[in-house]
Amino acid sequence: MLAVVYLRILFAAASVGKGRSQPCPVRGIIVPMPYPASYFRLTVFRQCRQRYKLHYVDGLAQEYRKPRPYLTMGEHVHGALRALFSLPAEERSEDRLIQLMRDRWRKNREGFADLAEEKLYGERATGQLRRFAQREDLAAQPLAVEDNHRVEIDDTLALLGRIDRIDRDGEGLHIIDYKTGTPREPDPLQLQMYALIVARKFDPASIRASYHYLETGDWISQAATEETMAQALEDVRQQVALIVAEREYPAEPGPLCGYCDFLEICRDGKGFAKSHPAGLEGEPPWE
Repeated sequence: MLAVVYLRILFAAASVGKGRSQPCPVRGIIVPMPYPASYFRLTVFRQCRQRYKLHYVDGLAQEYRKPRPYLTMGEHVHGALRALFSLPAEERSEDRLIQLMRDRWRKNREGFADLAEEKLYGERATGQLRRFAQREDLAAQPLAVEDNHRVEIDDTLALLGRIDRIDRDGEGLHIIDYKTGTPREPDPLQLQMYALIVARKFDPASIRASYHYLETGDWISQAATEETMAQALEDVRQQVALIVAEREYPAEPGPLCGYCDFLEICRDGKGFAKSHPAGLEGEPPWE
């Protein structure tokens, strides 16, 4: 079983520290231990350490949160799919799925520049869900839908993830992550982190993990093996070690500044935005 392999991986991996908390070199801040490593949290640090500090160290995420059209659309598409699979199979249909999305849309219309932009995103969301309903099995019975998961690897590291869907796949499990943005080359680390979580919690005979791009209906799948999970865990540990050791949290100005909620309070980011206005448009590469 994968769990046996998984435990060997865990105990063979190097630790980043000991104990339940660890002093951070920045002004005596305490880094929580086990460190709560989510894919998003690690990605924020890789992209810009200043953004990481403002979000996770200073705790300013809610204060500076900006509504954005692609986030609103993504929230409603995910919410409609979650609601659909909570219904009895005989009550699921294409029209019901669209209605579930529209019910949510009426309650949250934030982030759109004007009615024209809202209409554009509404049509995209409708198209994604109609394509899903016409191509996928609406009678499927997922094991889990949009649950928040946390597993403690050891006393220094915990893995966190909100997994869109977990299906039974013969004697194994299939992890599905919906993507509402434009298809692009995926980062395998996200799915491998999810696989580590699923291996620990469910002990399946095998794991398959997929990105499902709702804009086109395309699937990109990968297997989770002893080797891929071991490499993913090592990658996570190395990134956590960098986070714990960080002292300066420098800004890293670039095209991603346009998607940062903290742009207004970031001197370097504002400087980049002023000199590169055309590079701050469109949707972020992770949507």
